[in-house]
This record gives sequence, C-alpha cells and structure tokens, in this order.
Amino acid sequence: MKKIKLFVFTLLAMFVAVVGVNADDSTLPNESDGKITLTGDVTLNSTYEVPVDKTLTIDLNGHNLTINQTTGYSINNKGSLTITNSQTDGKLTVNTRPGSGIINNGPLLNVENVHILGGGGSYSVVKNQVDEQAGVSSTLNVKNSRVEGNFNYGIQAGGTVNIENVTFSFARRADIVIIPAASSNSNVTINNITSVKPSRIEIGDSSLFPTLTGGEATLNIEGINGTVDIYSYDDSTIVGDVKATETALSHAKNGSKIIIPEDYVAENITVAEGVEVVLATGTDPYKEVVENEDGTYTIEYKDADYTALEKAIADAQEVDKTKYTEETVKALEDALTAAKAVSKTLKANEQATIDNATTTLNNAIKALAEIVVNEPAPEEPAPDTYDGGLSLVGLAVLGLGASIFTVRKLRNN
Repeated sequence: MKKIKLFVFTLLAMFVAVVGVNADDSTLPNESDGKITLTGDVTLNSTYEVPVDKTLTIDLNGHNLTINQTTGYSINNKGSLTITNSQTDGKLTVNTRPGSGIINNGPLLNVENVHILGGGGSYSVVKNQVDEQAGVSSTLNVKNSRVEGNFNYGIQAGGTVNIENVTFSFARRADIVIIPAASSNSNVTINNITSVKPSRIEIGDSSLFPTLTGGEATLNIEGINGTVDIYSYDDSTIVGDVKATETALSHAKNGSKIIIPEDYVAENITVAEGVEVVLATGTDPYKEVVENEDGTYTIEYKDADYTALEKAIADAQEVDKTKYTEETVKALEDALTAAKAVSKTLKANEQATIDNATTTLNNAIKALAEIVVNEPAPEEPAPDTYDGGLSLVGLAVLGLGASIFTVRKLRNN
C-alpha cells in the first residue's frame, strides 16, 4: 500500500514538473524548461520581473492573467520574454496607474496570439524602451494579437518594433506612438493592422516624453484597416514623415479611411479602391481632398466663392446712370471696373480679394446720389383791379348815351 502511495506521489510530482502546478489567484505556476504554463486564472498585485539574461515563455493556455500595480509596470522584462496563448480563450489584463502595462527593457519581447487588455493606465499597454546608457538595443514583436484598453497608447515604439496582424481598440490617444530616442533611431514595421475605433499613429510625442526625442523614425506600413491618422510632431526629426503618409495611403485596404496631415503635399495620391482620404481635423479649412478622374487624390485649396461678387456686378450694370450725379457715377464705374478685373481663378485662401471688391462695389451702389433739377417758380396771378365806383360811372355813361339816342329819335319823328 505504501509503495502504491509513493508511486502516485512520484507520478504527480512528475506531472507538476512538466505542466506546472495548479495556479491560484496570487502566484504564477512554477517554471519548467524556461516556460510557465497557466493552469488556471491568476491575479498578481505586484510587478512581475524577468531578470537580465533570462529567457522565458509565459503561456496563458486559455486562462486569464491579471496584474494590478499602482505605479511603474505590471511586467518588466529585462531579459528575453515571450508571452503567448496556446488556446483561444483567456487574456492578459494589466492595470497600472500611473505607468505602462508591459515594458521591454531587455533585448527582446515577443507577444503572440494574446488578447491584452489595458484596464487602466497613464501611458502604454506595451512599451519598447531603448536603454541608451546600458547600450541595449530593444526589439518588440507583436503578432496575431489584440491590444485594447483605457491607456493613452496601445504600443509605444522605440527601437525596433514589428507589428503584424494586430487589432487595436482605444478610447484615448493613439494605437501606436513612435518615440525616437535622443541618440538612436526607431524602425517600425506595420503589417496589416486594424483600428476598431478612429485612431492615429503618432511620431515623436515630445510633449509627454521630452527626453526621448531627437532621433529619427522610419515607419514602414504594409496594410491598414479602419480609420487611422498619421500624425507627426513638428519638433521631432522624422525621416520618412511624408513616406509614412504615402505608405499608409498606398497600403490602405478597401473600406479604410486615411486621415492625412495638412502639410502633406503631393500632386497625386494613389490609394486602393474603396479607401477614403480626408484631411486631419483642424486642418486649414480652405483645403480639401479632390478625387481625380483616374481614381487618384490631390490635396488642393478649395475654389473661391464668386456668388456675391457676380450679383453685385449685375446690380451695378442695371443702374440708370442718367439719374445720378457725375461724381457718384464715376465712383460706381471705377468700382465696377475693379470688380470685373478680379481674377476668376482665385482659391478659397484668397477669398478676401473677392470680398473686398464686392464690398466696394455694393458701397458705390448705395452711395449713388440722384440729380436734383431746379424747376422755375410758378408765376403769381395779376393783381385784382376791380373798382366798384368805376362800374357805377360806366353805368351812368351808358344811361346817358341811351337818353341822347332816345331824344334824337323823337325829334326825327
């Protein structure tokens, strides 16, 4: 009986050594041959650190690994770490405030087939740190994974970063931020990423990381799905800023929207069918993206608006100049001549020229003064000379004449 118990115990010990112990809620399983395989959900309340020169693989194995850390990092890799998930279920949740979720301070960090959830943090879910003083050249590979959460960034990319078949979903600043270190460069390759929510790829964020900028950033893009804004900060030295935008445009896939900075200048922008190209929010309001007949796009200034000027010219031409003073008609004619001379090919950023001519012409129309005709004053009627006494004399004379006529007639008889 004792031999049977010893045999069972030995067999169990061998099983534990191979696959790891059953994890509880506060410790990781034991390492075996450089690998830790979860056999249940685990919650850690302090930073998990991989020491220098250590090579380790953590397999979620379909379970959840949650790390809560009030400051710093949830996982600090100083060696070579691979985080993977050999099953379909399970995720890695990092809650770090303030700080980042996973930081790579070593030569290599691989994240493969993992759903990483940033439950809450100030900076990045995954951060590739370039340690210049230690002379470490860090490489971060994130493949076939999903990165989401309530952090500023999904991946902070310094050094060499390869991102392939990754889906991002963030409510804050950006899917990816590229931070060239002061004396080293960043080389980032993106192959087929999907942005669930409208987001951006930022290059050289000196406002948050003032001591890390100064190097050069090269961005190689081989496929984007979703709405992604390519954004570069003015005070960073960026090699391929224009190239970054061009590669984003040329490799965007059907149904995607690429938001481009206003200072991007190209005669023709070629994109795949079904890709929408728009200017970034806050861009010069006078600019627009014009789709050409051959399917390419061009960033141009919008055409100026001549509607008000054309109406003012029509109104001026209908004026009957004979009704107004010579001086105000001359001012109208000068304004009309100037309005007609305005170029018909002005763009929206030159709208003020059109508006000024319109205002001058309308003011000239309003200032027209009618000619005043001085008509002769009407003649006054002749004074009334009627005299009642004179009329009585006339009657008396008539009466006398009639008497004389009567006397003479009697004598003749």
